[in-house]
Amino acid sequence: MSITLQYVTLYKGRHLGQEEMAINQQRVFQAAEQLIEQGTEPTNRNIREVLGGGSLETITPLLREWKLLQEQSADIPNSVHVAMDHTLKRVWIEAKDHAKRTFVGERMLLEAQISKLEDELRLADEAKEKTDADIAKLQETIKAGEAAAELAKSQSAERIADLKSALSETKEEAKEARTSERDLNKQLVALTKEASELRVLAEKAQADADHANAKLRGDTK
Repeated sequence: MSITLQYVTLYKGRHLGQEEMAINQQRVFQAAEQLIEQGTEPTNRNIREVLGGGSLETITPLLREWKLLQEQSADIPNSVHVAMDHTLKRVWIEAKDHAKRTFVGERMLLEAQISKLEDELRLADEAKEKTDADIAKLQETIKAGEAAAELAKSQSAERIADLKSALSETKEEAKEARTSERDLNKQLVALTKEASELRVLAEKAQADADHANAKLRGDTK
């Protein structure tokens, strides 16, 4: 385990310029060491289970590198192991703490991102529900407007028909009134003529009566 950590540190210094890659390497190496301590052979799938996820494309080369380091460390004498043990234990503890802090930080960041996404999703759902409600309300308004327009159209048609009928009746009544007026004028002319004739007859009758009276008075004398 100690020699492995030494190689981890050396590899990190020579080959990994990005902190995220070093962290992934550390986590894979630590998972492999943990499986060894548990008496389990480190495999890609076992490593991923210990890490709680991860891409096999990322885990596979790192696990291969760990196994290579294990083979290389097997050739180092025990005296070297003992001499380096104290220093590497300290490095191991520091690396483990760093990995733990990094993991916690990443986990908190991911949880914050997940929480943010959940909030955005909730807001999107609420906005969708509101939009659906507004659309439904608008559709009801349109339906009501269409029904009102149809009713108004029907009532207008009925009113127009009634007005046309009334106008037709008025025209007919006016025609009848003009006919009645002509008849009355004719009757008036006839009555005027008859009255004139009666007046002539009355005057003649009066004249005849006056003549008869005069003759009667003459005969009496």
